Amino acid sequence: MFLVCLMKRMKSLLMNFSCMFESFFLPLLLVILFSITIPDAKYMNFSSIPVSLIGSSENYSKLYHAMQVAKSSTGENLFQVSLCTKVVATDKLASGDIVAYIETNNGFHITAKSGEAKAAVIKAYVDWYESVQGDDILNMDMQYAIDKCAEKDFNRNEIYFLSLLAFAALSSLYWGVRMVLDFKGDYSVGTRMMVAPVSKAAMAYENILAVFTISFFENAAIVLAVDRLEGMNLIPYFSYIMVVLVLTSIVGIEIGVYIGILDIGGEKFKHRLCSAIMIISSFLAGLFMFKIRYVIDDNVPLIAVLNPVHVATDALYCIYFTYEMEQYTKNLLILCCLAIALAVGIILLTRRKNHVRV
Repeated sequence: MFLVCLMKRMKSLLMNFSCMFESFFLPLLLVILFSITIPDAKYMNFSSIPVSLIGSSENYSKLYHAMQVAKSSTGENLFQVSLCTKVVATDKLASGDIVAYIETNNGFHITAKSGEAKAAVIKAYVDWYESVQGDDILNMDMQYAIDKCAEKDFNRNEIYFLSLLAFAALSSLYWGVRMVLDFKGDYSVGTRMMVAPVSKAAMAYENILAVFTISFFENAAIVLAVDRLEGMNLIPYFSYIMVVLVLTSIVGIEIGVYIGILDIGGEKFKHRLCSAIMIISSFLAGLFMFKIRYVIDDNVPLIAVLNPVHVATDALYCIYFTYEMEQYTKNLLILCCLAIALAVGIILLTRRKNHVRV
């Protein structure tokens, strides 16, 4: 009985063209549009990466020699290393003579231009170097960074598609609004639900599961569309990507439920509010101009943490470009905290409304 009701509820939701367009067809159209209009920005022929070292400690000398002998899979030097002061390194970075510089006095601190893809190779190398501390197996370990970063034809504009995946996941907030509105007695569907001989708790579970299932398959379809249309080879990371998108969808659904519960405006106003949230959050996450993401990170980090599209984009970047599992896990925890906080807020708001009715 539960499964039959669930299938009927999913069919009812899928017949809602407005939600289907905003949560699936619009992101799909954006994927097609981005694939056509955004040019490739690839490093087709990988060459030695120019980098400068700054410092005078023992680590400074060891890292310098290690980076000098690091080789690419074709036998060429992976890095073009130079020694200089911070003033000179800053000038070189500004003029584009180097990709990044590394300060070694107190640990290792990498400074690079925002959006510089090759900096990911440097960061991966330094992370591995710190973990093995000049061990003999350093060259074998670094094959990981070489295979995954150096040989990959970096397309810097692929980051827009990662932001688009996060945008598509958050669009589940439209389903959250729809779910709440369908429970209200002043709507035709809500009226039928109020008199249906079914437990209201069971009906709520059916709605939540139906919305979650639809969002899951929408996200999976968008990932496959990006993989095929843009050729980003997302399938090897599919499970990691789906974990991020599922958590983002849960946050989106909860935001939609919260908007639906609030006694502000009608259905059209709530949908406009959802659209405003989508546009603002995706803009701040760099969907339309990726450098905005770094500006927010550097100047208003709290907004970055509270923006689910920003957090999801960062998690996807970590798993697709740099393989930073620690940062990836941190982003997942942030999304979980956002989901829990929103759930608590929804429960408190719902209970308060029930008490007011009594």
